[in-house]
Amino acid sequence: MVRLKKLSISNYRGLDNLQYSPKQINLIIGRNNTGKTSLMHAIDFLFSMGIPSDSIVYPHLEIKNGATTGIIESDINKIRFFKSLENIETKYQNATNEKLNSLIEKTLKTYKIYKENELKNLIFKHFDFMTVIESNNKIHFFPYYKKFRQYDKAEENFKKELKKIHQTKKRGVDDRFGIDFFRTFYTDLFEKSKQGNVITLSDENKLDTSFLEELNKLKDLEDSVRESNIIEGFEKLIEEGILYKKDNESYWLPYGHYGEGVLVFLNLVYNMIKAKNKILLIEEPENHLHPGYLKIIVEQIFLLSKKYNVQIFMTSHSYDLIQETIDYANKSKRGKTVLISLMVLDKGMIKKIDYDISQATKNVYEFNNDLRGI
Repeated sequence: MVRLKKLSISNYRGLDNLQYSPKQINLIIGRNNTGKTSLMHAIDFLFSMGIPSDSIVYPHLEIKNGATTGIIESDINKIRFFKSLENIETKYQNATNEKLNSLIEKTLKTYKIYKENELKNLIFKHFDFMTVIESNNKIHFFPYYKKFRQYDKAEENFKKELKKIHQTKKRGVDDRFGIDFFRTFYTDLFEKSKQGNVITLSDENKLDTSFLEELNKLKDLEDSVRESNIIEGFEKLIEEGILYKKDNESYWLPYGHYGEGVLVFLNLVYNMIKAKNKILLIEEPENHLHPGYLKIIVEQIFLLSKKYNVQIFMTSHSYDLIQETIDYANKSKRGKTVLISLMVLDKGMIKKIDYDISQATKNVYEFNNDLRGI
């Protein structure tokens, strides 16, 4: 079972020095560019080495601008991260050099056509590595071009120099080397992410049908659909769509015929089941939903987080979602399990203000004013 009780973030993205004591259900609110997403990414990074797809070519920019190192620490794990190889503390240098060379040599073994020493020199000439060291001394690397601001040109120059040192005239080899070089490092990171205790439900995958991939979880998912009564006459989920009964006759409709709200509901419940005894990060659960569905969604979040022992972190811009969360927490007497955190930007610094349910109930209209920019 994984449960974050304390979290400290230093120099990650826009977060200078953030302290956090989350509960089971955590709602992170605030205007755009106040660090909500950064806080979610920090949790994912801590446990899974996960970085956003648009940061893969610029991984070092995950470290706060102007800083060269950072730390994310919890009661479960701690990671230190360094923007560049030259920033790594002396006590870690031998271990990081050994691990880095072993990963580079994995790629070299596949490409005997290159002169090994020249290829190594070329790699270190063109690439740097954001380096992450866990509390158990495991080391992970994120490669990036030193001239990252001109990515296409940097890649072109690297390939040109590759052609000068390979010992064959085969075409396309230099293109494949670049792909395999990055793959070596990201395969190592992918293995780490598979072992992670964090599941992310992003906005982009709320509308797919990945819940059909694990049939052993469908029964629990179907039970939630029946209990919520979100689909009238519901019978079961099938690969082609949703089976339902009307006038004692069975029919089915494709998933797309039910609209986005039903798909969001199915993905939310599926991911909560999948996150049993883990952490689930939900990006703006209100997106794609009619406000009338929010009450059902909030109820399922409370019921299933308890049933499957899931710790929930969700971001939101929705006053309706905030109000439904507060109302259900008070109604179900589960206020002690909920924390609402307002992220604000004050004189260029991101700050977090925490509210328990009692405080949130009193300040709910202030949340609305803040979200509306009043």
